[in-house]
Amino acid sequence: MGNVLLKGHVGDIAKGLGKRWVDLMLGRQQRLIVSKWTSPLKAIRALSVTKKSTNHWFLSVVKPLIVDAGIEPHNIYGMDETGFPLGDSGC
Repeated sequence: MGNVLLKGHVGDIAKGLGKRWVDLMLGRQQRLIVSKWTSPLKAIRALSVTKKSTNHWFLSVVKPLIVDAGIEPHNIYGMDETGFPLGDSGC
């Protein structure tokens, strides 16, 4: 996925990521990356996720942020709160 993103940003001149790119990235971002324990989703939160509430959230929060920031649809990636891709990531 990293190579796909790199090629998308710099084009065909991209030679690909090196063998140590993860280590180097983690070294650069060391202060920003933290480990946390997750907790199960509370029942009340699960029950509050309805089609109506989800549509409201997308229309009132997500869409304005994406449109105002000028983010292209092909640069949007779905993740759940655990950080795992939703659906088939194509990898």
